[in-house]
Amino acid sequence: MGVQSNPPPPGGPEAQTGEKIAPGVTREWLAEGRVVKYTLTNTLVDSLEAWAETAIQTMEAWPPDRPYLAIHDVSAPAVILTPHARRCSRRIAEAAPRLRGRVAVIVPRGALGHLLRIFLNRLMVNSGKRLLKAFFGQEEALAWLEEAL
Repeated sequence: MGVQSNPPPPGGPEAQTGEKIAPGVTREWLAEGRVVKYTLTNTLVDSLEAWAETAIQTMEAWPPDRPYLAIHDVSAPAVILTPHARRCSRRIAEAAPRLRGRVAVIVPRGALGHLLRIFLNRLMVNSGKRLLKAFFGQEEALAWLEEAL
């Protein structure tokens, strides 16, 4: 795909820009390149595959001396929990098992958000390596991730 998987150096110019990974999928770097954020606005198969592959490649390239801190924003109205979305989520959750850190998932408010929280709780048991927590907004998600810095 030509998308760079390595995290940008903290504070570098790449830390401030977003990348279009696929239709409906973007990746951007927050907190001076210490947090990676993925935003999904659809659940098309090709978009989900690109999201999963990019997230896994990024995790595999993550420097071992830095905690892996990520946000997955799935709060867009067109993002639904399809069987393929569940499979891609599992692949991401199971990738790089030794990578320590935190993963925040931004879910929509309402019934769908509560269903996503239940799914996320079953998806990943907090093993001590990567904690997973759902939020309704980026500000609180980012604050939780920055506690690990």
